[in-house]
Amino acid sequence: NYLIGNWQSPLMIYSPELVKVDEIPNTNGQLGSLCVTGSGKVVSSWWGNTGINIAVLDIAGKSLGSTIETGKSGGSATVWPGEGDFVFFMDGTSLCSCDINTGAVVSVMDTMDMDVNGEFVQAAYSMSGGKYLMIYYNYSANVKELLIANPVDASTIVERKELTLATIYSNWDINNAVVEFNRTNAEYRIEVIDYSEGSYDFEASLANLQNDIVAGNVPDIIDMSAGDIP
Repeated sequence: NYLIGNWQSPLMIYSPELVKVDEIPNTNGQLGSLCVTGSGKVVSSWWGNTGINIAVLDIAGKSLGSTIETGKSGGSATVWPGEGDFVFFMDGTSLCSCDINTGAVVSVMDTMDMDVNGEFVQAAYSMSGGKYLMIYYNYSANVKELLIANPVDASTIVERKELTLATIYSNWDINNAVVEFNRTNAEYRIEVIDYSEGSYDFEASLANLQNDIVAGNVPDIIDMSAGDIP
């Protein structure tokens, strides 16, 4: 079948002869993003009350399957196909995979470790040998790029002095500035620690930062732009 629709219309089902045979209602924008997994299942994703939601479509039954609440809220609620019964999505700078059978969500990598601003990753696909292909929009140069993430032996990475930057609700500008610094500085490297951890509770996020400081885990740099930080 051919499936045609958009985020605000029903999903229309067409036969191989391009004859419309049925449609699936798009209740509350639940057909916001669609992909077909490696196993051939059609998966939808959308924003829910707790973050990104995922569900498998029952094409024959013209309905949405059980909702998987990922609990992740830092991405764009767009899913991309993985091998077998897996899909990928971005949670801020973290590339995550979701098993559509069990609902298990795993963080595959933090793109900031590769000096890549995950906020600008527009798609990601697994390759052989543990590699990942990413479509990346480079806002600095105003161009799209193809990036390949390669697994490497940690012993081959040149060590640099690490500085920690504490923030609550990290944003594009902060991440972009850190990426540019890390790509060009041979002596220092900045690691971003986002104390919100995807939570909308500012007071709890602030408490996490204060507890670390009291415990002696004092960051080298503190971003004061998010909310009423004392």
